[in-house]
Amino acid sequence: MSKVLTAIYFFILGVEIIADSSGDTQLMYLTKPLLMPVLMFGYLRSVPRGGLKKFDYFILLALLFSLSGDVFLMFRQEKFFVFGLGSFLLGHVFYILLFTKNNRFNFLRALPFLIYSVTFFLILFNKLPEGLLIPVGLYSLVIALMGIWAANRKAEVRSYYLVLSGAVSFIVSDSLIAYGKFIRELPYSSFWIMTTYGLAQYLIVEGTIAGKEGRYKYNASL
Repeated sequence: MSKVLTAIYFFILGVEIIADSSGDTQLMYLTKPLLMPVLMFGYLRSVPRGGLKKFDYFILLALLFSLSGDVFLMFRQEKFFVFGLGSFLLGHVFYILLFTKNNRFNFLRALPFLIYSVTFFLILFNKLPEGLLIPVGLYSLVIALMGIWAANRKAEVRSYYLVLSGAVSFIVSDSLIAYGKFIRELPYSSFWIMTTYGLAQYLIVEGTIAGKEGRYKYNASL
């Protein structure tokens, strides 16, 4: 994204984090829904005159469902949690579809995500309400797949590591939400959740744009 849009995005993110951490809900209601539209606009500016391709729609839909999840979770009511969970799950599905382009599966790259996902779900298992076992289990599987597909992308080196870092940051953010909701609240949880989430979305968008531009000549490998 351009330097101007990047600065605008991180300014809004910073204000949102301050508002969320200080309990200024009115300011948070203004800033949080602006984050994903800025990224969507920044991404659209990278699309050439030939028009949108299939993978362009995947990332835009991922951001759109993330916006929906932001709005649902913003109200912090139990009845909206499942809707927020579902929105982000669909967002991750579209990220998986985006990452399948030029993907080459490697079990060793997948293993850390599988181990982490299974371990974290087992930690949560006895803490989850019965009605959330399946939704949270499904979400854990999907976000693990998102990380696995990000790790197995065949892409230019800068694009590869930006997207992979974004995927890992997204998993950390979701883990902090789940830990705080079902186990115990963490100190400064709002700060850490929104910092890792905001960074994750930016890195994935920036990495995808870098991959399209093709400015780097060799493929990344772990």
